[in-house]
Amino acid sequence: MTIDDGRRNGVDYAFNPTEPTVVTQFMRGSLNSLNLETGHRSTPLEITAVLGDSDLDAMVSQIAFSPDGKTLATADHLGRIRVWRR
Repeated sequence: MTIDDGRRNGVDYAFNPTEPTVVTQFMRGSLNSLNLETGHRSTPLEITAVLGDSDLDAMVSQIAFSPDGKTLATADHLGRIRVWRR
């Protein structure tokens, strides 16, 4: 697999910096977390904060993990930011 800027065919993804997990947009407004060692879905992520209006069905355009791998942020094309934790 070639890794470039985190986008393939319009789907954003991010690798967890502390464990073998990748997060992608699953459906509008939700994320899929996949363990790369086992191939199984990881613990579901929950939204803990929303900056901007609360249209949770918007398509995610960017995903980024915190350095400790416990929190991630997503942004959509309208600039809404969501913070997710396990």
